[in-house]
Amino acid sequence: MSFHGLRMLFAFGLTFLIPAVAAGNHYHVVTGDAARLGTSSALVRLVGGIYKPFVSSDPYSAPEPPDLVDAIAPFASSTLKALLSAQQQCEIKSQGECGLNWDVVVDGQDWEIPEAPHLVSTVIASDRIDVLSSFTSLGHPIAVRYIFRRKADGWRLDDIRGSSSDGKFENWSLRRMLTQSLGGH
Repeated sequence: MSFHGLRMLFAFGLTFLIPAVAAGNHYHVVTGDAARLGTSSALVRLVGGIYKPFVSSDPYSAPEPPDLVDAIAPFASSTLKALLSAQQQCEIKSQGECGLNWDVVVDGQDWEIPEAPHLVSTVIASDRIDVLSSFTSLGHPIAVRYIFRRKADGWRLDDIRGSSSDGKFENWSLRRMLTQSLGGH
């Protein structure tokens, strides 16, 4: 692409590089129109913040990460918040695991994430922005997609989905799993 073409691309606000949320040489690519740039970068920072307790070069010294509900409930949609609340109530009632028995943020039960995730935000529609978090855990590539939707009260996390390491294929959906597992509770 020519210099003029690159200048036009940036002038129209289609692609921006945003400094990393955490230390390191990571840059986060935000794609979409300029009107949503502020929203996209805020959502990238929000997702980056979720991972801070999980990232450590020494997993034995890393702080205990927050409970999933505590970590995402403040910015979850009312539907996702209700499902997470039902999950918590089910765990209390059954005195154990109910539905989810692993951490969706790291896509597993155990993790070792030595570096901050690479975060890419994409405007999918006027009411949807996805943030793809790609990282290595226990030596394996992991990709987790955060689906944000514009609601009456602002942008809300509406689903978390596990993806193939390249982010192209969906392996699971938090909303779908909770809906299916809590159907009888």
